[in-house]
Amino acid sequence: MHWLRHVIIDLVVTALVLAAVATNLAFLRGLVLGYVVLMLLLKGATAFGGGAVAGLRTKTPDVPTWFFHLMYAVNVGAGVAGAFIWMTPVWWWCIAGGWALIWGLSILSERQAQAARRTK
Repeated sequence: MHWLRHVIIDLVVTALVLAAVATNLAFLRGLVLGYVVLMLLLKGATAFGGGAVAGLRTKTPDVPTWFFHLMYAVNVGAGVAGAFIWMTPVWWWCIAGGWALIWGLSILSERQAQAARRTK
């Protein structure tokens, strides 16, 4: 459990996503959408940026892989739930789709990093 201190931001962001779904406040939705766009840019850069952004592809020490999969799954699920609860599918489907893309790009980036480690 020593790794929990390395994932505080991930936990706060997931709490923010859940709060946005629970309240449907425009401000929280905007924060979540802004974070999703930022993460898509960063994850896309690490997955497709080649060696230029290799420094961004760092894994948090001692954090089990299942934790990140759990956080991504909760965030995607929260976006889908928000679409059905609040009947405002554009916002919530964009959030859910964004988190699904972030999840996929993270998997791609991690596989690329593993392949690079094997070739060294």
